[in-house]
Amino acid sequence: MGFTESSTGDFDFFARVSQLIKRITSLLGDVQRSARLVEPINALADLRDALYAGSVPPDEVTALVERLKILRAAGQPNEEVVISNEVLAQLAAEARALLRKPRDLAGVPLVPSRYEVARAIDDFVEQLLPPFKRTRAALAALLQETEDVLNAVPVVPAVMLELRSEIERLSIVRAFRNGEVLSMLRAEQELPVLRSRLESMLRPPAPPSHGQRVRKVAAQLTDHSRRLRELKRLVRQIAAEERAKKARGDLHWRICRRLHNHPRPPGAKWQALSWPEAYRRYPSAVRAWISKAIHETD
Repeated sequence: MGFTESSTGDFDFFARVSQLIKRITSLLGDVQRSARLVEPINALADLRDALYAGSVPPDEVTALVERLKILRAAGQPNEEVVISNEVLAQLAAEARALLRKPRDLAGVPLVPSRYEVARAIDDFVEQLLPPFKRTRAALAALLQETEDVLNAVPVVPAVMLELRSEIERLSIVRAFRNGEVLSMLRAEQELPVLRSRLESMLRPPAPPSHGQRVRKVAAQLTDHSRRLRELKRLVRQIAAEERAKKARGDLHWRICRRLHNHPRPPGAKWQALSWPEAYRRYPSAVRAWISKAIHETD
């Protein structure tokens, strides 16, 4: 293990990071496959809706629907459709071409057959969705574990907190925290980044040279001020996010739970405690500091 494990808690943390890295590697293939499904699912669903609305003539879609039926028939009943990325791309392109085709909507016949054609497309889409839904659920579970691991990040060495901040800036992490729909395309891009940052938590930093130590000491005051500003900005960001959720309960406590092991204000009597523990032991002082940070401006 890279960093010195000075306690059982540290050992558990590094073990959890290692396990999380394995889970990301295992899930990445499913995410990549699901990302390939996004465009065809959306394109076919839009075409289905256009048929129901009567803005696309059903006879123009017949050839595409016949292809979908053949693809569905290639497997056993009630099984998921498994087709190549190339065929999926072709289906999406054909559906989009039909949607973009210029036509006089007043001349589109509102015939009953449009419902049958639309249902055939819907049946195909429904068979594409199960692996997509399972992968999204697995991604949410992984991000929950990521959140739990981030809450347990040790405060030293400082690089650990920097790595945690980089992870927290990933859009999939922010989306999960805010209860937003998780994007497979974004997850495909960012899961390797998440894995890389977690792997960095397991690697020891290179020992600084004498010159680096001197420069580090010279920069400490500036860095100290910057970190304090960043902490206050983070408090304001979390406060805004928590207010947007309109959740009940103590806002200051919810902020402390989110901050968890983030740096504490220098000189504060709770500096050696995690934010939740500090709130439990020094509620008035912690509330006062958070309230002041919320109302400050850079």
